[in-house]
Amino acid sequence: MNIELLKKYQELDKNYSEFSEKVKNTEQYINYENSLKDFSKKQKEIQDTKEEIKRLCASLPECEEKKNTIQLSLDDIQSKVSQALTLDEVDNIYKKIKKIEDDIYDLMNYEKCLNKLILCEDKNKDNFNQLIFLNKECKSLRDEFGSIYNQSKDVFLKPIETEMKNLCSQLTKEEIATYESLKNSVEKYPYIVDYDGEFCGGCGEDISSEVTKFFTSKDVTCRCPRCQRLLYLK
Repeated sequence: MNIELLKKYQELDKNYSEFSEKVKNTEQYINYENSLKDFSKKQKEIQDTKEEIKRLCASLPECEEKKNTIQLSLDDIQSKVSQALTLDEVDNIYKKIKKIEDDIYDLMNYEKCLNKLILCEDKNKDNFNQLIFLNKECKSLRDEFGSIYNQSKDVFLKPIETEMKNLCSQLTKEEIATYESLKNSVEKYPYIVDYDGEFCGGCGEDISSEVTKFFTSKDVTCRCPRCQRLLYLK
Protein backbone atom coordinates (compact mmCIF):
# COMPACT_ATOMS: atom_id res chain seq x y z
CA MET A 1 0.00 0.00 0.00
CA ASN A 2 1.39 3.40 -1.03
CA ILE A 3 1.13 5.20 2.30
CA GLU A 4 2.88 8.37 1.18
CA LEU A 5 0.46 8.92 -1.69
CA LEU A 6 -2.53 8.15 0.53
CA LYS A 7 -1.29 10.69 3.11
CA LYS A 8 -1.06 13.34 0.39
CA TYR A 9 -4.51 12.39 -0.83
CA GLN A 10 -6.04 12.70 2.64
CA GLU A 11 -4.40 16.12 3.09
CA LEU A 12 -5.89 17.35 -0.20
CA ASP A 13 -9.25 15.84 0.74
CA LYS A 14 -9.11 17.73 4.04
CA ASN A 15 -8.38 21.02 2.26
CA TYR A 16 -11.29 20.37 -0.10
CA SER A 17 -13.68 19.73 2.81
CA GLU A 18 -12.44 22.77 4.72
CA PHE A 19 -13.19 24.97 1.72
CA SER A 20 -16.80 23.74 1.72
CA GLU A 21 -17.09 24.52 5.44
CA LYS A 22 -15.61 27.99 4.98
CA VAL A 23 -18.11 28.66 2.21
CA LYS A 24 -20.98 27.89 4.61
CA ASN A 25 -19.66 30.56 6.99
CA THR A 26 -19.56 33.35 4.42
CA GLU A 27 -21.97 36.26 4.77
CA GLN A 28 -23.49 35.54 1.35
CA TYR A 29 -24.23 31.90 2.18
CA ILE A 30 -25.67 32.76 5.62
CA ASN A 31 -27.91 35.44 4.05
CA TYR A 32 -29.09 32.93 1.46
CA GLU A 33 -29.81 30.27 4.10
CA ASN A 34 -31.71 32.79 6.27
CA SER A 35 -33.72 33.91 3.26
CA LEU A 36 -34.65 30.28 2.52
CA LYS A 37 -35.76 29.83 6.14
CA ASP A 38 -37.93 32.97 5.94
CA PHE A 39 -39.41 31.69 2.69
CA SER A 40 -40.25 28.28 4.22
CA LYS A 41 -41.67 29.96 7.32
CA LYS A 42 -43.92 32.15 5.20
CA GLN A 43 -45.06 29.14 3.16
CA LYS A 44 -46.06 27.37 6.39
CA GLU A 45 -47.85 30.48 7.62
CA ILE A 46 -49.86 30.60 4.39
CA GLN A 47 -50.73 26.91 4.68
CA ASP A 48 -51.79 27.34 8.32
CA THR A 49 -54.00 30.29 7.39
CA LYS A 50 -55.54 28.25 4.56
CA GLU A 51 -56.40 25.54 7.07
CA GLU A 52 -57.92 28.15 9.39
CA ILE A 53 -60.03 29.53 6.53
CA LYS A 54 -61.18 26.01 5.71
CA ARG A 55 -62.09 25.40 9.35
CA LEU A 56 -64.00 28.69 9.61
CA CYS A 57 -65.93 28.01 6.41
CA ALA A 58 -66.94 24.59 7.71
CA SER A 59 -68.14 26.07 11.02
CA LEU A 60 -70.28 28.83 9.51
CA PRO A 61 -74.04 28.20 9.51
CA GLU A 62 -76.14 29.15 6.53
CA CYS A 63 -76.73 32.83 7.27
CA GLU A 64 -79.74 33.51 5.03
CA GLU A 65 -81.43 30.30 6.10
CA LYS A 66 -80.91 31.21 9.75
CA LYS A 67 -82.33 34.71 9.21
CA ASN A 68 -85.41 33.30 7.46
CA THR A 69 -85.95 30.77 10.25
CA ILE A 70 -85.83 33.54 12.87
CA GLN A 71 -88.24 35.74 10.93
CA LEU A 72 -90.74 32.88 10.48
CA SER A 73 -90.54 32.09 14.19
CA LEU A 74 -91.16 35.73 15.09
CA ASP A 75 -94.15 35.90 12.77
CA ASP A 76 -95.52 32.71 14.28
CA ILE A 77 -95.14 34.01 17.83
CA GLN A 78 -96.79 37.32 17.00
CA SER A 79 -99.82 35.52 15.60
CA LYS A 80 -100.12 33.28 18.67
CA VAL A 81 -99.40 35.72 21.52
CA SER A 82 -102.84 37.36 21.36
CA GLN A 83 -104.53 33.95 21.08
CA ALA A 84 -102.73 32.24 23.96
CA LEU A 85 -105.32 31.16 26.51
CA THR A 86 -103.72 28.38 28.51
CA LEU A 87 -100.50 28.09 30.50
CA ASP A 88 -99.30 25.38 28.11
CA GLU A 89 -99.71 27.71 25.16
CA VAL A 90 -97.84 30.47 27.01
CA ASP A 91 -95.08 27.99 27.93
CA ASN A 92 -94.83 26.89 24.31
CA ILE A 93 -94.45 30.51 23.19
CA TYR A 94 -91.73 31.00 25.84
CA LYS A 95 -89.81 27.97 24.47
CA LYS A 96 -90.02 29.38 20.95
CA ILE A 97 -88.67 32.72 22.19
CA LYS A 98 -85.72 30.89 23.81
CA LYS A 99 -85.11 29.07 20.53
CA ILE A 100 -85.06 32.41 18.70
CA GLU A 101 -82.55 33.74 21.24
CA ASP A 102 -80.30 30.73 20.54
CA ASP A 103 -80.63 31.28 16.79
CA ILE A 104 -79.77 34.97 17.19
CA TYR A 105 -76.71 33.96 19.26
CA ASP A 106 -75.66 31.58 16.46
CA LEU A 107 -76.14 34.39 13.98
CA MET A 108 -73.90 36.65 16.08
CA ASN A 109 -71.27 33.89 16.12
CA TYR A 110 -71.64 33.70 12.38
CA GLU A 111 -70.81 37.39 12.13
CA LYS A 112 -67.76 36.89 14.33
CA CYS A 113 -66.61 33.93 12.22
CA LEU A 114 -67.23 35.90 9.07
CA ASN A 115 -65.14 38.84 10.30
CA LYS A 116 -62.36 36.43 11.30
CA LEU A 117 -62.58 34.77 7.90
CA ILE A 118 -62.20 38.14 6.17
CA LEU A 119 -59.16 38.91 8.34
CA CYS A 120 -57.62 35.53 7.46
CA GLU A 121 -58.16 36.10 3.76
CA ASP A 122 -56.62 39.58 3.99
CA LYS A 123 -53.70 38.10 5.93
CA ASN A 124 -53.11 35.50 3.24
CA LYS A 125 -53.13 38.17 0.53
CA ASP A 126 -50.37 39.98 2.42
CA ASN A 127 -48.53 36.68 2.94
CA PHE A 128 -48.66 35.88 -0.77
CA ASN A 129 -47.19 39.29 -1.58
CA GLN A 130 -44.44 38.73 0.97
CA LEU A 131 -43.83 35.26 -0.44
CA ILE A 132 -43.35 36.69 -3.92
CA PHE A 133 -40.86 39.20 -2.52
CA LEU A 134 -38.98 36.49 -0.56
CA ASN A 135 -38.85 34.29 -3.65
CA LYS A 136 -37.20 37.09 -5.63
CA GLU A 137 -34.82 37.75 -2.75
CA CYS A 138 -33.86 34.04 -2.56
CA LYS A 139 -33.11 33.94 -6.27
CA SER A 140 -31.05 37.13 -6.08
CA LEU A 141 -29.02 35.90 -3.09
CA ARG A 142 -28.59 32.47 -4.69
CA ASP A 143 -27.22 34.06 -7.87
CA GLU A 144 -24.91 36.32 -5.85
CA PHE A 145 -23.63 33.40 -3.80
CA GLY A 146 -23.30 31.20 -6.89
CA SER A 147 -21.18 33.79 -8.65
CA ILE A 148 -18.82 34.19 -5.68
CA TYR A 149 -18.67 30.43 -5.12
CA ASN A 150 -17.77 29.71 -8.75
CA GLN A 151 -15.02 32.33 -8.71
CA SER A 152 -13.63 30.90 -5.45
CA LYS A 153 -13.90 27.38 -6.80
CA ASP A 154 -11.83 28.30 -9.84
CA VAL A 155 -9.12 29.77 -7.60
CA PHE A 156 -9.05 27.26 -4.72
CA LEU A 157 -10.81 24.02 -5.61
CA LYS A 158 -9.77 23.36 -9.18
CA PRO A 159 -6.05 23.02 -8.33
CA ILE A 160 -6.98 20.63 -5.48
CA GLU A 161 -9.28 18.63 -7.77
CA THR A 162 -6.55 18.41 -10.40
CA GLU A 163 -3.96 17.18 -7.90
CA MET A 164 -6.40 14.65 -6.37
CA LYS A 165 -7.21 13.35 -9.83
CA ASN A 166 -3.51 12.99 -10.53
CA LEU A 167 -3.00 11.06 -7.29
CA CYS A 168 -5.98 8.82 -8.07
CA SER A 169 -4.30 7.79 -11.29
CA GLN A 170 -1.28 6.64 -9.23
CA LEU A 171 -3.29 4.81 -6.58
CA THR A 172 -4.96 1.44 -7.09
CA LYS A 173 -8.73 0.98 -6.85
CA GLU A 174 -8.19 -1.02 -3.67
CA GLU A 175 -6.17 1.81 -2.08
CA ILE A 176 -8.85 4.37 -2.94
CA ALA A 177 -11.56 2.03 -1.60
CA THR A 178 -9.55 1.63 1.62
CA TYR A 179 -9.35 5.41 2.04
CA GLU A 180 -13.12 5.83 1.50
CA SER A 181 -13.75 3.07 4.02
CA LEU A 182 -11.54 4.88 6.54
CA LYS A 183 -13.47 8.12 6.05
CA ASN A 184 -16.71 6.31 6.85
CA SER A 185 -15.47 4.36 9.86
CA VAL A 186 -13.02 6.77 11.57
CA GLU A 187 -14.64 9.47 13.69
CA LYS A 188 -12.45 12.38 12.58
CA TYR A 189 -9.39 13.40 10.53
CA PRO A 190 -6.64 12.19 10.14
CA TYR A 191 -7.54 8.69 9.00
CA ILE A 192 -3.99 7.51 8.25
CA VAL A 193 -1.45 7.98 11.07
CA ASP A 194 1.98 6.77 12.09
CA TYR A 195 2.72 4.18 14.73
CA ASP A 196 5.92 4.58 16.76
CA GLY A 197 5.92 1.06 18.10
CA GLU A 198 3.94 1.99 21.19
CA PHE A 199 1.29 4.68 20.68
CA CYS A 200 -1.30 5.31 17.97
CA GLY A 201 -0.54 8.59 16.16
CA GLY A 202 -4.27 9.38 16.11
CA CYS A 203 -5.93 8.59 19.43
CA GLY A 204 -2.65 8.40 21.42
CA GLU A 205 -3.50 5.05 23.03
CA ASP A 206 -0.78 2.56 23.97
CA ILE A 207 -1.57 -0.35 21.65
CA SER A 208 1.86 -2.00 21.54
CA SER A 209 0.69 -5.26 23.09
CA GLU A 210 -2.05 -5.64 20.46
CA VAL A 211 -0.52 -4.54 17.15
CA THR A 212 3.27 -4.74 17.34
CA LYS A 213 3.17 -8.39 16.32
CA PHE A 214 1.59 -7.42 12.98
CA PHE A 215 4.37 -5.02 11.95
CA THR A 216 6.90 -7.40 10.49
CA SER A 217 8.12 -4.69 8.06
CA LYS A 218 7.55 -1.04 7.13
CA ASP A 219 5.33 -2.12 4.26
CA VAL A 220 2.77 -3.54 6.69
CA THR A 221 -0.28 -1.57 7.85
CA CYS A 222 -3.09 -2.37 10.26
CA ARG A 223 -6.03 -0.70 11.97
CA CYS A 224 -5.83 0.78 15.45
CA PRO A 225 -8.05 -1.40 17.69
CA ARG A 226 -9.21 1.76 19.54
CA CYS A 227 -9.97 4.39 16.86
CA GLN A 228 -9.87 2.30 13.67
CA ARG A 229 -7.30 4.56 11.98
CA LEU A 230 -4.87 3.02 9.52
CA LEU A 231 -1.44 2.68 11.12
CA TYR A 232 1.96 2.56 9.46
CA LEU A 233 5.45 2.41 10.93
CA LYS A 234 7.47 5.61 10.98
